[in-house]
Amino acid sequence: MVIRRLPRQLRSSALALPIVMTLGCSSTSNTGGGATGPTVYRTADGWCHVSYDMQCPPDATCNPPPPERTDCPADLGKLTHDGWQPGVGRVADGTCVVVEAPTCTVATDACAENLGRATACPEDPKALRFDRYEPPEPPKPKYAGRILRRADGTCTLLAEPPKCPPNVTCNPPPPRPIACPTDPAEIHTDLMKPTGPK
Repeated sequence: MVIRRLPRQLRSSALALPIVMTLGCSSTSNTGGGATGPTVYRTADGWCHVSYDMQCPPDATCNPPPPERTDCPADLGKLTHDGWQPGVGRVADGTCVVVEAPTCTVATDACAENLGRATACPEDPKALRFDRYEPPEPPKPKYAGRILRRADGTCTLLAEPPKCPPNVTCNPPPPRPIACPTDPAEIHTDLMKPTGPK
């Protein structure tokens, strides 16, 4: 029987028991979790939105779905936040009204305007939520010129001189008789002496 000796470097490794190590790895995932109860709020434009909070596992990041437009609840007290602020608007006739929150409907993708009671207009027009009032243009004079009423009670129109080019002299139209206006304020010069008891 022949016994062969192993080299020293092989004898130490041959007698060593193998060691098996199991390492656990953890990772962060953005999947999983679920949405919790909806949150309904109203923004300054009158639209209501619904959003969902995500309940994620520990050490995980979850992306909730973006908010969506929704019809506002009949009971506005159920809103978690109300960004609408009532204001004052001026309508076409020049009066001011309280602007209530518009009624926005998802089905039509539009908002119906709600105007409330009449109220005083603010001193600063910038405080108006909207201004639809357009002041009327001042009435144009019936005659372009000056009206002279003579002592005999007849009236004459002294027409305005025409616009002439530079360094050019233009002659105005000659005076012409007209019917005296009923409003004395339209008469610029009145030479008729008032009649009545002395």
